[in-house]
Amino acid sequence: MQRLIVFAVLLLVCTGCAGTLGATSGGGPLRTSTPRVNVQPTGAAPAPPLVPFATVGPVTLPPATTPLTATTVASETAVPPVSPPVGAPTVIPDLGGVQLPQVNLRDRWRAQQIERAPLAAPQVYVAPSYTVVYWFDPLFGTIAPVGELKGEFDVQATFRVRGQWIEALEIPLNFSAQQYGVVIPEALVQRMRAAGLTEWAEVFIYRTRDILPKPR
Repeated sequence: MQRLIVFAVLLLVCTGCAGTLGATSGGGPLRTSTPRVNVQPTGAAPAPPLVPFATVGPVTLPPATTPLTATTVASETAVPPVSPPVGAPTVIPDLGGVQLPQVNLRDRWRAQQIERAPLAAPQVYVAPSYTVVYWFDPLFGTIAPVGELKGEFDVQATFRVRGQWIEALEIPLNFSAQQYGVVIPEALVQRMRAAGLTEWAEVFIYRTRDILPKPR
């Protein structure tokens, strides 16, 4: 008997649940107990009304810029030509009539002679053996050996070569006549002529103990 009562109660409960579900599925939307209210914060400005999407006009895009090319960049970065200043001379002045200072080659030779002592008259010296004869080239500023001599020769001055301490004897030499048997190479002869010499040149030798004045 108790089982029948429990079964009847369960049947009534299931029937009530089925009715509720049918009413919910077949009827309209569920209603809330209270209507929806938009709550605005106290003191805040009201929200702007929404604009319908259809009222928004077409968007106008800015015109496209012209792309940069190599020609455009070159024209923008090109340096404008510089015009000559007003009144600038356009003709090169003529220097044909200007005289340049002349260099005295003899003075160059004298500048190489320290403590030069000219003799009152040429004095004869004697070299018992061959000794080297030298010449100072004023064009190149160098001392060049030009040959050898032996025996008697004339000396017109004594001096020291700049930067040296040995005594030197200055000899007037007629290089065209190969005086004292000094045979000068043709290349050196041409250098002597280029220095303004024609026949005579002042050459020298280094004095040693056996080179002495000729006894009178």
